[in-house]
Amino acid sequence: MTSLENRDSQPARARTRPGIRSRLKSPAAWVVAALITCLVSAVGVGLVKSQFGAVTVKELRWETPSGHLQAAQLLIPKTATSQNPAPGIVSAHGWSDNRELQGPFYIELARRGYVVLNIDTYSHGDSDDLPNGEWWTDDNGANGVYDGVKLLASLPYVDASQIGVEGHSNGAYACNIAVKLDNKAAEPLIAAVLLQNNDPWYTGQEVYGQYFDGADPNWENVYQNRDVGVVASRLEEVFHRIRQADGSLTPGIVYLSQPTAQSFLNFGQDPAGLPQRQADTFYTERIDGKEAVRVIYNPNLSHVWGFVSKRVTAETVEFFDKTLPAPTPIAPDDQVWPWKFWFEVLGVVGCLVLFVAFALMLLRTRYFGVLRATEPVGPVAATAKGKVWLWGGLTATALFSAVSYPVAFAIGLLARPAFFNQERPWVLALWSLVCGLFVALVLFLNYRCYAKKQRIDLKRQGVWLGRGKLPRTVLAAAIAAVVAYTPAFLSYYLFKADFRIWFLVSLRPFEAERLVSVAKLLPFFLVFFVIAAIAANVFNYLRIGKREWVNTAVLAVFSALGPLIVLAVMYSSFFATGLMPGETLGFGLPSMAFWLYPMVVVLPLATVASRILYKATRNPYLPGIAVAILVTAIVCANAMTVQA
Repeated sequence: MTSLENRDSQPARARTRPGIRSRLKSPAAWVVAALITCLVSAVGVGLVKSQFGAVTVKELRWETPSGHLQAAQLLIPKTATSQNPAPGIVSAHGWSDNRELQGPFYIELARRGYVVLNIDTYSHGDSDDLPNGEWWTDDNGANGVYDGVKLLASLPYVDASQIGVEGHSNGAYACNIAVKLDNKAAEPLIAAVLLQNNDPWYTGQEVYGQYFDGADPNWENVYQNRDVGVVASRLEEVFHRIRQADGSLTPGIVYLSQPTAQSFLNFGQDPAGLPQRQADTFYTERIDGKEAVRVIYNPNLSHVWGFVSKRVTAETVEFFDKTLPAPTPIAPDDQVWPWKFWFEVLGVVGCLVLFVAFALMLLRTRYFGVLRATEPVGPVAATAKGKVWLWGGLTATALFSAVSYPVAFAIGLLARPAFFNQERPWVLALWSLVCGLFVALVLFLNYRCYAKKQRIDLKRQGVWLGRGKLPRTVLAAAIAAVVAYTPAFLSYYLFKADFRIWFLVSLRPFEAERLVSVAKLLPFFLVFFVIAAIAANVFNYLRIGKREWVNTAVLAVFSALGPLIVLAVMYSSFFATGLMPGETLGFGLPSMAFWLYPMVVVLPLATVASRILYKATRNPYLPGIAVAILVTAIVCANAMTVQA
């Protein structure tokens, strides 16, 4: 072989065996990597939840005595048998959430030998929906908590005399209702109660959705001889307030010194003249022949940190070990649930990578190949006036986003049409629509005053699609969104695992009827995300600095700036006064902040995904539609639904 022949053959071998760098540029390789990541996540979550087979995890959906279908996961330690029944605990999540958020508690309790029934309360998750306002009526089983108690009491491997309930936020309120129902029962079933980030009952006359009235209360030991604990976070944004005679509210940070907390710790006595009792201390009193316990934990946390806190988890374990001794004692600080948390985060990462990579892979097919960009797509140089429009437009939209959110929140709650039967998704959809229309106005002014004079070709930039591209664009976007969500369904049904980042992003599987909610709200989110994609990739894709990624980073930050401004204003007031803005106007208004947290994460991620797909297609509609479908499904799958 001559040297020339040898040189000619080298490139041929290189072409047939691409290097690592070339493989990393292949969407198919990223799809495979994403699927492997999702599999590792699902297996990891499943192993942590089942404790490598030491705990049996069962998926339940049954007709309760209330006449509704209730969904739950039942965790049964191998040590719990009919010959050796174990204590049982019902775990209840908060408002507009679902049972997966109780992960730290049910994992650590089951690990210590408790049989745990982790429920979707009614109107949440996969349980039946109830009409608005009927969750707390006596015939609805404390929104499912007392129905769960009855189920546990009927199981042969549960000690029916050792049943506890624990819940976070409105799940804690459901536990209070369960105690009320249990007080009326011929044979009470609840032995221990732990209320996380909500008030205990002080008089038995409490009304849902109203602050406790401090005027001459009639103190009462509502819980009788049960063991009761409260996790009252010092930075609590919603609960542990007292309405004073002048209409003002006491902040949660002073809760422990208030007569409400002191009456609770003194078993319903009038605390006037009694020595002040302290946090983290078990107080006992003999009532009806049984020694009962009261304790208030007072961690330096906020409302939403309660269900991702090692301290609160340790306090939960300590409380139940004290009141319903653990069959398998393990130190409270010995916790494995963080492994589940990080495996869940890994699953979210895998699904997001799959979302983008699969969309790019579709562009390699013959049918969708016409959507690929025919030339490189990158930022354009900006004139001085162009930079003014860039920064001015970004600032204006961020400020409008911040100002419009409280208005959308108020209107959305006060004037929600019955047709839209999911409260939080409706508010976010309404806000998205308003913001999308404002961005469209800014783009119109930009085009008339600047872009048109610069001879920017909207057709070339993808604003006007060529013939036949729109149907393929819509189909490709829908396929990418569905494929990205599919691993969440598979992991749940194969490994009983879910993918989530705290309560910020959760790809949770859902029943088919939830698609109706998605269809109702999708048009609102489509308006916002499509217009946002046009703004980011056509009008605002200008060169900033020396690196192309700087523009993407700037737009990602500005996309979340509106929500961040709202949160900054609300929490500045909170840390200055102990109260969130507007609390005196009505109970529950601080939830306005909680509903906004996910947007701080979702909007920047959507911006980055939009930019990647636009660079491959010069088509802003594909990422806009795909992101809208995915976000709508996520929002609707993780919210309370009232019966239409």
